[in-house]
Amino acid sequence: MKKILVVHNIFPVYIKGFWDKLIFSSEHDFEFYFSQKNFKGIKGLNIEENYNKVEQEKFNYVENYLLYGILIWQSDIIKTCVFKKYEGVIFLGEANIISTWIASVIARIRGKKIIFRGHGLYGNEKGIKLFLRKIFYKIPSENLTYSEGAKKRLIEKGFSENKTHVIYNSLQYTYQKELFDKFQDGKIKKDWDFFGTDHPVLFFLGRLTKVKKIDLLVKSVMELNKDEIKFNLLIVGDGEEYQNLKNIASELIENGQCYFTGNVYEEQKLANYIYYSDLCISPGNIGLTAIHSLTYGTPVATHNNSLRQGPEHEIIQDFVNGFYFQENSSLSIVENTLKWFEQQQKVDKKLLRQPIDLKYNPNYQFDLLKRIV
Repeated sequence: MKKILVVHNIFPVYIKGFWDKLIFSSEHDFEFYFSQKNFKGIKGLNIEENYNKVEQEKFNYVENYLLYGILIWQSDIIKTCVFKKYEGVIFLGEANIISTWIASVIARIRGKKIIFRGHGLYGNEKGIKLFLRKIFYKIPSENLTYSEGAKKRLIEKGFSENKTHVIYNSLQYTYQKELFDKFQDGKIKKDWDFFGTDHPVLFFLGRLTKVKKIDLLVKSVMELNKDEIKFNLLIVGDGEEYQNLKNIASELIENGQCYFTGNVYEEQKLANYIYYSDLCISPGNIGLTAIHSLTYGTPVATHNNSLRQGPEHEIIQDFVNGFYFQENSSLSIVENTLKWFEQQQKVDKKLLRQPIDLKYNPNYQFDLLKRIV
């Protein structure tokens, strides 16, 4: 079997489904390099709780050193690429990881196949930043991007279409599909009732930070309910803006129209919130939340500025499985939310989760990677 090294910053929880495909592959021997410490607010998977001693032998732990608040250096990666016996390396394709530049060039000189998996070009790069990133993405044999937009931008800058592929992103696909089927069969009932009314529930899921602009959502719901109650608001998560948002939403909370859950990590609890809500709205950038929501057949809405969006926003088809509104516009959120509920008589949850089954899942990702490797 070919030995393929996988170099990442950490083992993020969301990537477990995809990595399990690699860990238990009978076709290639994948070996992993990452830090066990949380990084930039992203929680790493608890290795001991998820893998036995034999499975853990595939894992090698490194340190991530943050330089000047922007650049990253990973310990031992260069030494590994110089002395290790392997046929290829899959690097996290982020140009601010300085050790990746050096290690990937060394591996190419050794005649190894190099694959970068990452965002590719964002579309807002100019000058020296664009110049350096174009050099960076010329290093690997193949580039895997999370979105069609990123692939298109690389091709427009002269990269080979045959060597640029969209791998998308995924969550806990198998377990989440099992939960979805149980919801559909009525085996899992709604286990929350924060509002006591049957008005549609709008929800936000994620870290409560300023960049997410959740205050815009709260103000939009206040406007929607100005004359009469039309919607309830569920906010799932915690973060630096938690108390500030509760202060802004105090009137809605007092009237029983808004509820904050705080941090929720248990997937079945999150699934229950999502499945039995009516629409996910992310006023700031949206990422994996779009996949999470549509996994349980709940439509998604976010702003229309693709340059300020996560790659997963592409899963949204305007007024099919959600909608887009004008960035930073409460009026646009209000108008489009009303329009959505006027047009949608009944949501077919199985239909809405089709993109998950087609592309945004570990099976698709693994099949693509096998063809490339």
